[in-house]
Amino acid sequence: AILSGYKSSSGGDSNDTDPWLSGAAVNSPMLFDEGMLQRYILLCAQDVNGGLRDKPSKSKDFYHSCYNLSGLSVSQNLAGERQFGHAQSTVAPTHPVYNIRMERVQQMLDIDWGTKPAGLAE
Repeated sequence: AILSGYKSSSGGDSNDTDPWLSGAAVNSPMLFDEGMLQRYILLCAQDVNGGLRDKPSKSKDFYHSCYNLSGLSVSQNLAGERQFGHAQSTVAPTHPVYNIRMERVQQMLDIDWGTKPAGLAE
């Protein structure tokens, strides 16, 4: 199973936890400069009419908006005191693998996938 090796907050039967949910991965060295990534996204990737783009010479699109917001979230939440920009620029923490908010990952891991939801016919 894709999620084997991870333990839900309700116990589960695994002996490992997701390092991003537990906070253990936050102390790992990253392969990029968190501050410079934030600067690039906030200063160069934003379109003046909203949306985010690959680089200033390109137009905005949904893919790069999602991609940039993911990078901004990871870099802001790893940078701690080195966050660039105004507090209004802060985005919620997202899981760097699943690309969804941390609390949603935890909810997904808490589901007992071996049982059927109530009300479904057999």
